Amino acid sequence: MLSNYKIKHSRDFSLDFFKGITAINIILAHTVWWSGSSYVPDLLRQVILFWGIPVSFFLSGASLNYVIKKDNPFLGVIRLIIVFALFYAFYALIFESRNILEFFVKSMFLDYPDLKRMQVVSGSVWFIPVFVSVYLFGYLLIKSIGNNYVILITCFVLLLVMFCYDFIDTLLPERIFFVTPDYLFSYSIFFLFGFFYYKKLRNTKVSIVVAISLILVSFFYLLFFFESIPFSLQTHKFPPRITYVIASFVSISFVILLSKYIKKEYVFNWIGKNALQYYLAQGVSSSLLYLFIYKINLPWYFKLLIAFICNVFLTSLFTFFIVKIQKKTTYILVNFFKSIDGNSIEILKSTEKK
Repeated sequence: MLSNYKIKHSRDFSLDFFKGITAINIILAHTVWWSGSSYVPDLLRQVILFWGIPVSFFLSGASLNYVIKKDNPFLGVIRLIIVFALFYAFYALIFESRNILEFFVKSMFLDYPDLKRMQVVSGSVWFIPVFVSVYLFGYLLIKSIGNNYVILITCFVLLLVMFCYDFIDTLLPERIFFVTPDYLFSYSIFFLFGFFYYKKLRNTKVSIVVAISLILVSFFYLLFFFESIPFSLQTHKFPPRITYVIASFVSISFVILLSKYIKKEYVFNWIGKNALQYYLAQGVSSSLLYLFIYKINLPWYFKLLIAFICNVFLTSLFTFFIVKIQKKTTYILVNFFKSIDGNSIEILKSTEKK
């Protein structure tokens, strides 16, 4: 009993905590960049981009230290693909019933049709093929070279490639796995570094040096690159370029510096544990904001506050129902397959008696 308790609580609380923080920030980012694009100051929208998807990849790489020990380390990736494919099928059932099979099959192969009534969902699914590709690349690389400093060297090599990307992109393949090389290399830097950091550097004095170094590199590079304000970080995010990669070092530094203070579970941990469902739900919620946000005639900061609170509330509500449905469906499927397996055993036994 005691051993089970230790296994259950061996996971670092900070991983889910910062996944939860990142999920909330993504809601804020999609609030200001989608429905808020007409009234939120551009400087605020740019600053929000300093914390985002790269943190998710850093934390996913860190989590791989736990997942890689399991019998099926790809279970999370498979669940991610299936959940979004089922949502696309459900959307088609309501709005485009003739295309249910097409929507489902295409989504299973990471080719997502445009959802005209859920534009933020369509604008969010770019993450799915990127995550699957980075996860496959990172997992295969780590399994091939082991848990050593070659992983860190690989991060530096990928960083160098991104520095020179616009000069060498013609020499690279058009796609690697499901995405273009710039997406794969950029986010693999954070994924691999997350794995390496949690394996080798976490809980060491070196971690503070690493965090401060990342902040200084980011500060001086951005000071040199963006000579004046306003600046446009968004143009370096889609597609990702070295400026966005280095700008994201700031958020990674805060995760490193603050992670040691997270010693228990908070509400953000629940969000982090259901980050996949939250990501889907925020796309639906952010799309619904378009139905009423234009009717609010208030100063932009009050309008943004109302929109953000509504978005968080609706996202949390949708996530709650998605989690409930997912658990119920999983329970039914598990029992169904157990019954099939049981019947198979009985048939085999009766066959042996004959």
